[in-house]
Amino acid sequence: MRAPRPQVAHSRLSEPQDMIEFRTLGTIELLRPDGTALLSVVSRSKPLGLLAYLTLAGRGGTRRRDEVCALLWPESDETRARNALNQTVHSLRRSLGHEAIIGGRDAVGVAAGSIRCDALEMERAIRAGDPEEALSGYRGKLLPGLHLDGCRDFEEWLEKRRRGLESEAFQAAHLLAQRHAESGELRSAVTALRRARVIRPTDDATVRLLLEWLDRTGSRASALDEFERYRSHLEATYGLQPPGETLELARSLLHASTPG
Repeated sequence: MRAPRPQVAHSRLSEPQDMIEFRTLGTIELLRPDGTALLSVVSRSKPLGLLAYLTLAGRGGTRRRDEVCALLWPESDETRARNALNQTVHSLRRSLGHEAIIGGRDAVGVAAGSIRCDALEMERAIRAGDPEEALSGYRGKLLPGLHLDGCRDFEEWLEKRRRGLESEAFQAAHLLAQRHAESGELRSAVTALRRARVIRPTDDATVRLLLEWLDRTGSRASALDEFERYRSHLEATYGLQPPGETLELARSLLHASTPG
């Protein structure tokens, strides 16, 4: 389903201290400005799903109510779906404050400046060309554990966002590694590449580059340990062995480290 471009709206909540924090990467947390948790939202899948969609797809604007109904209540008729949406919006307003959820009869959204979301901040850092800042906010999969039964279009949207953020984090790690390497900071480059390995543990090109750079820093034993962790993970998870090019690189490192 192709979503329409959001309509940007203005918020009455403009001060940073007034913002609710929505943590979505590697965890699901919703915190009031004073740091207390809003469990009434994150403990229920539909309010959480609605808030996630309005925050991540709306980007401070609104979405059409019929679009949201189709995503979250696809098996209900129009009247029931709209009633369910109204009840969920009312629940969110009661928890987050009436100013946080905007819109009228035909649209609904999260007011710009009312919620700070780590996923959106990461994407802003990517657009600003700051891979270090982007990577610092990526703690894992987007909205882990969130699943809405019977909402196929929502699940597809969520999975697409998960893959996109993972890809952006992976690319940010590589970009940061290359920048460190070009500056002669090879140990920092290795640290960034190890972060890329955490994000995509089976990416063979990343493993090879990591082995080469570890060897260049004089850490050949660490390179061999890294290879063994990679090999063991592939075998245990997929029943596979590393590609020939990576095996050959590991053999050459092992041979170079063997006396005589």
